[in-house]
Amino acid sequence: MAYKKKLMVVLGAGSSIELGMPSVNEVDRLFCEWSLDGFKLSDDGSKSLYSHIRDEINQHYLRNPKTGLVKETNFEEVLYVILQLSSALSDDNYSLPMNALFDLKELPNIISYNGIKTVDGNDLRHLCSTLVDRLIIEFRNRCKIAKTNKPSEFGYFDDFMRRLSADYDIAFITLNYDNLVTQVCPDLFTGFNKSTGTFEPSSVYERQEWGLIYHLHGSVHFDMQGEPPLDMHAIKWNPDLNSTFTGNSFGRNSQDTAEGIQMPTSAIVAGYGKTSQIQRVPFRTYYSQIDRISDSADAILFLGYGFNDLHLNNCFHSVRKGTVKKPVVIIDWAADDQDPMQIRHDEWSHNLCKTIPVNGYEMATRQYTHIAPDIADLKTNDEFEVSSNANYPLSIWYGGFINACRNYSKIQAEIG
Repeated sequence: MAYKKKLMVVLGAGSSIELGMPSVNEVDRLFCEWSLDGFKLSDDGSKSLYSHIRDEINQHYLRNPKTGLVKETNFEEVLYVILQLSSALSDDNYSLPMNALFDLKELPNIISYNGIKTVDGNDLRHLCSTLVDRLIIEFRNRCKIAKTNKPSEFGYFDDFMRRLSADYDIAFITLNYDNLVTQVCPDLFTGFNKSTGTFEPSSVYERQEWGLIYHLHGSVHFDMQGEPPLDMHAIKWNPDLNSTFTGNSFGRNSQDTAEGIQMPTSAIVAGYGKTSQIQRVPFRTYYSQIDRISDSADAILFLGYGFNDLHLNNCFHSVRKGTVKKPVVIIDWAADDQDPMQIRHDEWSHNLCKTIPVNGYEMATRQYTHIAPDIADLKTNDEFEVSSNANYPLSIWYGGFINACRNYSKIQAEIG
């Protein structure tokens, strides 16, 4: 039997957006809409407590005198700020050390289910939990219709994943909640018992084979059914997305942190503070294996990963160690006027170069090894931006995920 290369595949949001899953901006829009129910501002019915906090953060960023460093917040950051505010405004706010050093801006009153009221810590915790609960429900609903709503795109995706699985021994590490990969490859190992749905950590620790998928931040199939009396919040695998799931993170005990911020107990990990949120099983079990998988991989393929999860980025330290230089292939999307790596200076390129050590000035094309490529030309010709340094093999595709699926042979050639 021919040896198959071990391929580590890291999936981010960019690998599922074209298949109908919400983008970061769309999640923000949904949060604005959902938070109008129970958290509407009393003096402006078009805004909610969520959108108010988001807008305040963005206004703060706009005050940066270094205009080139001005950024825009995202829903994950807003959720974390909401949790910080929740702890700061709780009845017992003496557990949060930052309260010793500053006073909070006054938040506007909201129209809650009990009428107009002043915002307190419980309201903020309720808001965060409600949004997280509704988010996983939204993903479940979209997963159920992905194949029929996006038949063409799903067909390319299906073909890509099947060919990838046939050519390589794969370990999928996904940050996505969706089940798109397992819709195509249902036999991947997850660590959950297929009969009982119970998670079995020992099966993960003992596993030497690949052919697996680890949902580092949760899955649409994660269901907090509990295991009384030891763990009322234990997560089990529920294969039936049409069944009733047990969520209600607001009605559960929070996860306490040493920093004084309380995290919701949910079937998924959302927002910043992920290193605290992944301390539960199965998240921490999955996370404990990533260094080993990264070290064992012959090549790494990033699909729509934004390099913003610093706790995961730290797991790729072994990519450039040793005598064998592992090929790294990144499938991404960029606008036609995006700067190439030689002159690109933004958070994505900065985090990429720290995660997968590479000299951006050595990125070019195979034909012209010292000339910065035009991103629009690369996209038009279905070509990669590549490193000219053989010791740091890196290939970046800017044409989007589904277009990459249409060009499987080109992706395979870069992986080797």
